[in-house]
Amino acid sequence: MTPSSLRRQRRIDQTIREVHQSLKGAGKKKLEDQIGYFGNESDVVREMRFHPHEPYLIVADQTDGVTVWNWTKSTRVNRFHQDPIRSSRITDFQIINDQSENSILLVSNASGNIHLYKDYEKNNEQYLVTAIRAEPMVMASSRGPGILTEWQQDHGLLYVSGDVPHIKVWDMERETCVQTISSDIDACTTSLGCDRMGGHSIVAGYSDGSVLIFDRRENNRQVPLQQHSLQNRMKEHKNWVVKVCIQKVNNNQIITGSYSGDIKFWDARVLGGAAIRTFECHKGGMNSLEIHDYAPVMACGSNDQFIKVFNTSGDQMSMIYYHEGFLGQRIGPVSSLAFHPYRMLLAAGSTDSIISIYSGDRNQSQKGRK
Repeated sequence: MTPSSLRRQRRIDQTIREVHQSLKGAGKKKLEDQIGYFGNESDVVREMRFHPHEPYLIVADQTDGVTVWNWTKSTRVNRFHQDPIRSSRITDFQIINDQSENSILLVSNASGNIHLYKDYEKNNEQYLVTAIRAEPMVMASSRGPGILTEWQQDHGLLYVSGDVPHIKVWDMERETCVQTISSDIDACTTSLGCDRMGGHSIVAGYSDGSVLIFDRRENNRQVPLQQHSLQNRMKEHKNWVVKVCIQKVNNNQIITGSYSGDIKFWDARVLGGAAIRTFECHKGGMNSLEIHDYAPVMACGSNDQFIKVFNTSGDQMSMIYYHEGFLGQRIGPVSSLAFHPYRMLLAAGSTDSIISIYSGDRNQSQKGRK
């Protein structure tokens, strides 16, 4: 390990040690202090992710553009198109090997292809490491989920699904599909999650409101959370599933939310039971739901131009209607939300191309600026 790599690893270890202390009480604090905003080149924001260990927010728009922002300075550091020859809209992306000095940006598109980039945070210096045809069955279109991905760092596995009747498991080191898990359901996958703490569970939400959980060690066996009938398979949601999540701090709990605005909590150990808790955060039109990895906090965004922040007990902590610094301008219809993995920061993107960043602890946000 080089001296710079060693220093970086020490810094990351220190950050992780501070996580529990810095997020202590996060489920009781308001999260509405706007600390930054910027425009995303007049494009609708489709997907966003904070880099866990660098001051970057990566944004994908509704076409094929990727923009990397330094959120501490509200400045753009790079912008590029993931497929300048055959333009295909971006449907998802992941940051892999994020503890390395040379993390990789994995971008998937509506054509079923995945591109991997290095140096994506350097202005006009990004370069394509490799590309794979992850899902040949997907037909390129301007609508629908395309392909969705979920990255499991500990195992080096990428889970891929979308408008197809299965989930593929890719070993990214070998660039090989090592498993195909059939879902046996007549609906497209709208959200993917997995146990990112080294486990083997995969959870998938579908356009008909169903949710299935799989154990990839069981080969092709699906496990409906309501096991009494395959038709019930945790089909308490009445609309398409916006988000499924296995929180890092509690891998026995599955959280799901649908477009109708209902959020449900499930015990992954009790596969034959109903949801252990349900609450309604919107009366329809919930476009985005994001759940913090380490804090008991969730945020949901609406077509009706507002964001609600809840703790996982269902108590509303904040409600955001307006931008600061825009003379009270109303936020646009919310298209994407993203929590910082280790800080109490929330990024919100909308159809008017504006991105805002909100903090629940200004001291923590100032640490990120150093």
